[in-house]
Amino acid sequence: MKKLKLLLATGVALAGYVVGKKGLKEKLQQSKNANDAFATLGESLKKDGKKIIKDAQEILLNEKVQQKLQQVKKAATVQMKKVKAEVSKATKNVKAEVKNVKKDVQSAVKSAKKVVTKKSPAAKKTVAKKVTTPVKNVKKVASTAKKTVKKVTKKPISKKA
Repeated sequence: MKKLKLLLATGVALAGYVVGKKGLKEKLQQSKNANDAFATLGESLKKDGKKIIKDAQEILLNEKVQQKLQQVKKAATVQMKKVKAEVSKATKNVKAEVKNVKKDVQSAVKSAKKVVTKKSPAAKKTVAKKVTTPVKNVKKVASTAKKTVKKVTKKPISKKA
């Protein structure tokens, strides 16, 4: 599909080029075979290509254009420095916040262990199995602890334990 689009675009561009050039259209009509037509078209494209390149070089080498390019480079450099500073600041803030959240989660897990340990030794084992990585499993641990505490508080604690 991409090749078809490229082929169509090239054909349309070539047709526009031929229609736009009065002398080229006549020369192509006068050519005897396809090879002559391709040679005529090649010469015309070569001449126009040289003109385009020459004009592009003049534009790019123009002092005003060079000054504008320098200004754009400076502005881009300044903006990149600002963006890098903001990103590093945001990264530091996120890291600090993650540390705080981790501490909060760990303290919550410790307090949940204490509550569960007071209620039942069986609940202690269940929570100990579930709390391997507190930061990753906070929701699981909290729900498991709640369920275990509910179960333990509903059942009377045996005097043997």
